[in-house]
Amino acid sequence: MKYLLTAGISQGLLLFLVLAYKSADKQNNAWLIGLFVLAITGIISGAPLNEVWGAPRGSILADPLILLIGPSFYLYILSFTRKVKGRSLLLHGLPFLLYLPVLAVFYLRTVEPGLSQPNLQAAYTSAFALSISTLKFLHLFVYVYLSFTALQRHEEKIKRVFADLSGKDLAWLWFMLWAFVLLTVVSLVLYVVALNYPNFQNQLTLMNLSLLSAYILALSFYAFHQHTLFDYVAVGAEAEALTEVAEEEEGPRYEKSGMKPEEAAEISEKIAAFIRKGGHTDPNVTLGAMAKAIGTPPHKVSEVLSKYLNTSFYDLINKHRVEGIKKAIPDPANAHLTILAIAYEFGYNSKSTFNTAFRKFTGTTPSAFRKRTE
Repeated sequence: MKYLLTAGISQGLLLFLVLAYKSADKQNNAWLIGLFVLAITGIISGAPLNEVWGAPRGSILADPLILLIGPSFYLYILSFTRKVKGRSLLLHGLPFLLYLPVLAVFYLRTVEPGLSQPNLQAAYTSAFALSISTLKFLHLFVYVYLSFTALQRHEEKIKRVFADLSGKDLAWLWFMLWAFVLLTVVSLVLYVVALNYPNFQNQLTLMNLSLLSAYILALSFYAFHQHTLFDYVAVGAEAEALTEVAEEEEGPRYEKSGMKPEEAAEISEKIAAFIRKGGHTDPNVTLGAMAKAIGTPPHKVSEVLSKYLNTSFYDLINKHRVEGIKKAIPDPANAHLTILAIAYEFGYNSKSTFNTAFRKFTGTTPSAFRKRTE
């Protein structure tokens, strides 16, 4: 068991270093997921460290790391649409920093004097210790909630900039976040079972470590291969558009913009002209590209779409693409073409993206629609 724990710890440290290197090389924030992995690795290292330094020293050293798990995951999500500054890191790391002196005092008053096992047990089950444990788990689940809401906001933001969300919507992070919640519950259940059936403690620990190891590997793999949003736009105007729109503050937007109805109507007409000329069929169209084509600042285009046309860039482009495809499918001139070939002509470059958009705007699948029109 000791060798398996050592292997798991080595895996976590190696993955942290790989993700940190990725951050330095590609200038992204993969290191935050590396910190998440490192924190989990540190927590499970408490048991083998107890054997080296004597219980409960290893567990106490690993204990505060639970306060880094939630913030690292949450800030990683935020890093895709805003720059994570040192102030944010300090603010979200404050509970961890404040807990360190509390833990140090607890250690000096209980472990260091060499209290007997019964007295140590009494200290761990005291009202103070249980309150601290409760606060730590509340802290974790608050950040789980914040991470879910951050993922929702992320999707809303990228819909204001991109027409194709594949690779940008962080769908894998939704899965990983739910998997983390499930894994946390499973770990707690296995811990309770191990307390009641100590003869099976090694087997249950091995099961838990195997699940954690698989989770950490999968999470690190996806984080390593995840592109930043700036990888999907050209440098210059498009990158500036992404920065302008994606980094807008949350809350009521545009209320102080000062845009007059006449200006909004003029921009709306420019957007309509862009669509009439077939600009929406460009596979690489983005808000920045459209704004440049119509000679309007990206943030103003975004404001008109949201405030005056009550839509997003994603919905604008895909709605007109789907409308064009609906007219092209029953056209006898396209009888020799597959539905996917028609979709490619209207700007789609993947089947899954096309199917998702078509179902959203028609309520049916492309194949079912073609059968109805035959």
